[in-house]
Amino acid sequence: SIPFTLAGDEASQGLESVRVLQGDLRNPFSTGWLGVPTMSFFFNSLTIGLLGQTVFALRLPWVLVGTVTILTTYLLVRQLLGWRLALATAVILATYHYHIHYSRLGSNQISDPFFLSMTLFLLYRGLDQQMKISWALAGVAAGLSFYFYAGARLTPVVITGVLFYLFLLNPRRFWPKHGGGIVSMIGAFLITAAPMIQYAARFPDDFNARVNQVGIFQSGWLEREILIRGQPMVTILLDQYWRAAMAFNLYADRTVWYGLPEPLLNSVFGAIFLAGILYATSRLLNRQEGPRVVPMVVWWWGGMILGGMLTESPPSSQRLITLAVPVSFFIAYAVQELLRLVNQTLGRKLAVVVMTLVVVSFAFVSLNTYFRDYTPQRIYGGQDA
Repeated sequence: SIPFTLAGDEASQGLESVRVLQGDLRNPFSTGWLGVPTMSFFFNSLTIGLLGQTVFALRLPWVLVGTVTILTTYLLVRQLLGWRLALATAVILATYHYHIHYSRLGSNQISDPFFLSMTLFLLYRGLDQQMKISWALAGVAAGLSFYFYAGARLTPVVITGVLFYLFLLNPRRFWPKHGGGIVSMIGAFLITAAPMIQYAARFPDDFNARVNQVGIFQSGWLEREILIRGQPMVTILLDQYWRAAMAFNLYADRTVWYGLPEPLLNSVFGAIFLAGILYATSRLLNRQEGPRVVPMVVWWWGGMILGGMLTESPPSSQRLITLAVPVSFFIAYAVQELLRLVNQTLGRKLAVVVMTLVVVSFAFVSLNTYFRDYTPQRIYGGQDA
């Protein structure tokens, strides 16, 4: 019963899944309603066909995807920096109201963090253990992302950014050591995504329909804003950047997809998050620590810019949901690094207690925000829903 109503976009995606069941929509390798890949509707039709045309059947697959994302996030962070930080990050994500909300909707945006966390986990398994099967599976996961929400196209962008950073650290040894794995990953990606790549080549306007609608360059929005505001392009782009970057600290969601009348983090945890992202970004200059934090850093900055700054009306929460994972990580990371600095004073046991208290406090505040503050306001979906 939460959210209390069914939004129009949810219902539209459900009706596309009904078309699959009725045999009217037969091609899973194209795009349909609002440029959404049709494979998403085929996936959603499994539960609707089994349980009927109900809100529960529509939302159930995405609940499962959101839940599995907690596991893939744990696996990724454990691979990067150990199980303690992974556990803290997973618990924060599991209780984060932003992630909870989008895991409850009959819409495919929640697939974005799933595919990216899974791909990065497999990529680092390949990097750390020199397992070509992990490289290949990373390519498969990245290729599968093309069949769901357009925001999942961030996956190959982040992978490219991570590999480029690792190449810069050691350009002479990088290709001899990882070249075979990279070839395996690219091959698996091309095979997996081949039907959508073919569709994109044949019908580029259809494949990029949603991006062309909301992108500030593609839609002509930026040109219009320059004329309307009478301001230079740089000023408008800086405003776009600030609104997207401060979605978790200063600005409220501007859409009815969530519509929380406050930033996506409260002031305390928002400050901890800022400390985490800034510190992690600075650690890229460290040759030992940089490779372990670069996936989350590239993920956050890439998603914030491509899904926020360069789209209309930031912050729009449905385009930034992929950032719930790195935000959860940066909160846990900031606390862990602070405790590490004072570890000799506190001792390891007390440091564990402090981290536990921080995570439990976050869970309490976040769950209270969603279930006691937000839900009774009946904001979701807007008046039309």
